[in-house]
Amino acid sequence: MKKILVIDDDGPLRTTILIALQRQGYAVCEASDGETGLAAAFAQQPSLILSDVNMTGRNGFELLKELRTHPETSAIPVILMTGEPHFAGARNSMDRGADDYLQKPFAKDTLLMSVRARLRRQDDIKQSVEAKVQKELISAEEKLLLQTSALEAAANGIAITKRDGTILWVNHAFTRLTGYTAEEVVGRNPRVLKSDRHPPKFYHDLWTAINAGNVWHGELVNKRKEGGCYLEEMTITPVRGANGEVRNFIAIKQDVTERKRAEEALRRSQQEFKDMFDNAPVGFHEIDAEGRLVRINNTELKMLGYSAEELLGQFVWKISGDEETSRQAALAKLSGEPPPAASFERKFRRKDGSIFPVLVSDRILKREDGVVTGIRTSIQDITAEKQIEQALARERDLLQALMDNLPDYIYFKDVNSHFTRINRAHARHLGLPKPEDAISRTDADFFSAAGARQKLVDEQYLLATGKPILGLVEKADMAGETRWVSSTKVPIYGTNGKITGLVGISRDITAFKQAELERQRMEVQLRQSQKLESIGQLAAGIAHEINTPTQYVGDNTRFVKDSFTAIVKVLKSHEALLAAAKAGAVTPELIARSETLLAESDMEYLYMQIPTALAETLEGVERVSKIVRAMKDFSHPGGKEKTPANLNKAIESTATVARNEWKYAADLKLDLEPDLPLVPCFLGEFNQCVLNLIVNAAHAIGDVVKKNPGTKGLITVQTRHDGDQVEVRVMDTGTGIPEAARPKIFEPFFTTKDVGKGTGQGLAMVYGSIVNQHGGNVTFETETGRGTTFIIRLPLKLGVVPRTESPPPREISTA
Repeated sequence: MKKILVIDDDGPLRTTILIALQRQGYAVCEASDGETGLAAAFAQQPSLILSDVNMTGRNGFELLKELRTHPETSAIPVILMTGEPHFAGARNSMDRGADDYLQKPFAKDTLLMSVRARLRRQDDIKQSVEAKVQKELISAEEKLLLQTSALEAAANGIAITKRDGTILWVNHAFTRLTGYTAEEVVGRNPRVLKSDRHPPKFYHDLWTAINAGNVWHGELVNKRKEGGCYLEEMTITPVRGANGEVRNFIAIKQDVTERKRAEEALRRSQQEFKDMFDNAPVGFHEIDAEGRLVRINNTELKMLGYSAEELLGQFVWKISGDEETSRQAALAKLSGEPPPAASFERKFRRKDGSIFPVLVSDRILKREDGVVTGIRTSIQDITAEKQIEQALARERDLLQALMDNLPDYIYFKDVNSHFTRINRAHARHLGLPKPEDAISRTDADFFSAAGARQKLVDEQYLLATGKPILGLVEKADMAGETRWVSSTKVPIYGTNGKITGLVGISRDITAFKQAELERQRMEVQLRQSQKLESIGQLAAGIAHEINTPTQYVGDNTRFVKDSFTAIVKVLKSHEALLAAAKAGAVTPELIARSETLLAESDMEYLYMQIPTALAETLEGVERVSKIVRAMKDFSHPGGKEKTPANLNKAIESTATVARNEWKYAADLKLDLEPDLPLVPCFLGEFNQCVLNLIVNAAHAIGDVVKKNPGTKGLITVQTRHDGDQVEVRVMDTGTGIPEAARPKIFEPFFTTKDVGKGTGQGLAMVYGSIVNQHGGNVTFETETGRGTTFIIRLPLKLGVVPRTESPPPREISTA
């Protein structure tokens, strides 16, 4: 029975080979590494050796060389096996003395064919040699000559020594290796080659081994004749005499410096490949022609939760989420069917039973004759990608749900302002049965030409500059109906950073717009009502102001009337006297009567008082006229647009109208800048603001005057030109504003006055008008017990009035 030795550090593969050979009737022994295999070869003397090339420790090439060195194993046929297609020595193994080689993975039939061929050839060689020996009985002398010639021609250096080490003979290869000729070393000790690179124990162990009759094999660094060192591989074989004692040593030497360098480079390359293979970002595995796993990297093992020992030798479909489908697909590809696609998705099963998705790429492995020998597969765990896909799908569904159910109009457009997508609400707004009907259409298909043109201009500016459109109120005329929308549009950027379109959201604000217009109309009415209410409240005071001059105008008029009657009597008496004088009929009685009337009329008094009475009358009329003009100016409703106004004149009129409110509690001082420029404003509203501030000041001073009868306060109204705005200050010497009330002073319906004395609307109206209508601001400075100053600042330039409320007014406190 033929005995076959299998040497391989891949346990599952080694077991597979053993089973296949045993089924063919061969006796099989095995070894898991090169050292164990070498010992088994010497001990078992097998008929054939199957050895892997890449093994830890002694590799296949080193094992082959050692076998060929020893006579007892040099003739054993050796088949090398390699799993690396690019391995540099795959074909060169024949040159190194191998009888054949197998490329992993290989089919069972390929293995058996190679084994049978090597064994047959070995039998043929053995029979041929025996026949030749029988035919040619070479004499001992001829054999010796042949052996000597063979030794001289050997490629390896050979030295024969005595037992004490004295060199007896060296061949030409020894000279080429060391630089020493036979004449130079015969009779000398091998210590001539010593490099001092090894410790004394190294040499002690060597001599101990060979003196005991054992073969020594190893590597050492020796020194050439010229002084350079080299690495050599040496085998020393003891030669025993007839009595069995060691008489000589035969040393076979080979310079392995370059080979070691190449082997080290190869080892590094193999290690790098192994590291890359094991730690690749994707999983790799390889199956043989039967579908069994013969190789798998660490990345895939980590994915699956298995160890290599648990999977190698197992069918690949064991790790599939659907074993039957995977089995059929693998066997189909192994039978020669092309894979369905370069890459495809599969479900794999981990050791714990959990299933996860992978992206699979297969490479079919074939021999030169086209026979499939296995499949090399890369897998990528796509769990994260699938989770992202699911999240994106959820986001898509959520976006779609939002778009379908939001009442706002949502739309997407390309760089040419063509619709690419809209929601249902927008489709209804455009009068379309479904959103898809808007794709590739433009606003010109739905809106008036002017409206569509304006939208296009706005959007093309956005697409060119990237500046968003925020809260733009647009008028939409559709089918004879006018609607108002508030639109926000922002650019969409592609992955290259360039704008690829825009997304817009528009909200129908028609009802809000109508309510806003109604609110504005009501505000106008309210302000006018407040003004009329103020006038009503001031009516009694104004009547009193008019009554005083009216009274002395009446008194003086009656005085002039009475005086005129007396003067008429005197004049008529003088007319009669003049007529009598002309007629020469003047009588003493007529003269006496004239003198009497003149004395009764007291003309001297009338000469003095009538001019005074007339002057006072004219003054009274002028005062009444001034009050009337002030009332007229104050009550002017103003227009819908701001117009340039003389604030000094407006303040003077308002102070006049409000005189009865302040004259009993305070004096009013007007400190008005003469060259104050005209200010764009709503004049009626400005008058109301000043009136409210003057009345508030008078009330604040009135609280102080009550505590100090007989005293009066001071109200000062001041105007100043300050850069691009005009400042109006209303200052009083009242009580000041309590600290707790300051944050709420401009809030509607908030008042610090007694019940029934204030509505809490005065300062709120001032704030709303100045800030919201005029685009100015209102602040105040106050000091408890000293008074308050309200400061109005109005811009000199016409501008857009802000639509939203301004920040709360700034407060400067000196309390």
